[in-house]
Amino acid sequence: MAYDDAMTVRLLQLSDCHLLANAADFYRGINPEQHLQKMLSAALNWQPDLLVLSGDLVECAQPQVYQRLNRFIDALSVRTMAFPGNHDDGEMLRRYLDAAVFDHDNPLRCGAWQLVWIDSNVAGQPHGELSADKLAVLNHIDPQAPTLLFMHHQPDLVGTPWIDRYACRNPELLWHWLQQHEHTVRAICFGHIHHAWRGERTINQRNIALLGAPSSSACVVPGSSEFVLDVRGPRGRWLQLADAGTVHTGLLSCA
Repeated sequence: MAYDDAMTVRLLQLSDCHLLANAADFYRGINPEQHLQKMLSAALNWQPDLLVLSGDLVECAQPQVYQRLNRFIDALSVRTMAFPGNHDDGEMLRRYLDAAVFDHDNPLRCGAWQLVWIDSNVAGQPHGELSADKLAVLNHIDPQAPTLLFMHHQPDLVGTPWIDRYACRNPELLWHWLQQHEHTVRAICFGHIHHAWRGERTINQRNIALLGAPSSSACVVPGSSEFVLDVRGPRGRWLQLADAGTVHTGLLSCA
């Protein structure tokens, strides 16, 4: 994807925060609260126009955990879109993530762009699945506006057996929709995999980038058959979205 020097939207995606009921507790050998705070400090320095939290915001879905997250994001003073992953409670997320801090529009307009999130969760299960009802949100997109799609689960295998066991099991429903409808989807962004990944899908002779985000909590070594902690620490994915419809992307660390 080429970078365009036209006016851009600066977007930062943080994923898989896995905040715990007790802020002092550890997850996968690290303290997720401390790691998220470091990533939010890095975000403040990078100065995004929009923050996207792409699921598994908490490990323990309890009101006080979402309320703590709400306070952290409120202090950042950045427009924020958030949606649930398989560890989240979607109803609780919407209730306790204050609309004064979080923008719950879906699709969400940001400059020339529109962002759409698709619910890939299955109640009580770690893997993802799509359905016609879940894809109905795509019927509300403007087919002329450059578009980013977000979902929690990976729509393609990423070569990391530990998490590929829990991928989205029927992404062909999404590929079929994209093939049958007019759209300007430039990229599909997701979390869940706990490491950065990049691929591509060609539909109707148009290349759509597939972008996996690392974890703001505990990143995993890519390709590992079991969870192996990446000692380089937490990271996020930044994207610069040009009005012309091009995307430039990379990783933000707190080092």
